[in-house]
Amino acid sequence: MSKSKKSSGSKKAEAEGKDALKKAKKALTKARKAVSAAREAVKNSNKKLRRRASALSADADALSSTLAKANRDALSSTDASEKQAANTASAKTGSDPRPAEPVLVVSAAPAPTPSSPAPSAGADLTPPLPTPEPAAPTLLELRQRARDQKIPGYSRLNKADLIAALDRAEQA
Repeated sequence: MSKSKKSSGSKKAEAEGKDALKKAKKALTKARKAVSAAREAVKNSNKKLRRRASALSADADALSSTLAKANRDALSSTDASEKQAANTASAKTGSDPRPAEPVLVVSAAPAPTPSSPAPSAGADLTPPLPTPEPAAPTLLELRQRARDQKIPGYSRLNKADLIAALDRAEQA
């Protein structure tokens, strides 16, 4: 009786093993199909993306050429309008359309006469120039000052932190 129990138990285990093997094979086949479908989807997606990129590149080239043409047209119309304005001005004045050479006009201030007093320093019409504001120190200058004041870790600090550390060191 124990032999028959063992044989029926081992048959049952063997049957369960075969079922598990069938399920595993089905799962593996299913996974292979899913991987194949995914690869096909990626392949199609890449084709679509390449086509879209090609279309966008063509659009960009067309826009670039349109912009270049518009710039050329704008420059030529500006040049044409300048020439027309110069021709109109020369026709009215009867002169050469080329621009005239600049003329430097120097006027001499009248020398003070004995009857008129010399201008005083307060009568100067030129306003005083503003005093220049000191430029903000550079990061290198701040690091040099921090090194001189022996502030630890100064080389890792940014500009704002260096300024704050230098202010604290000067107050201490």
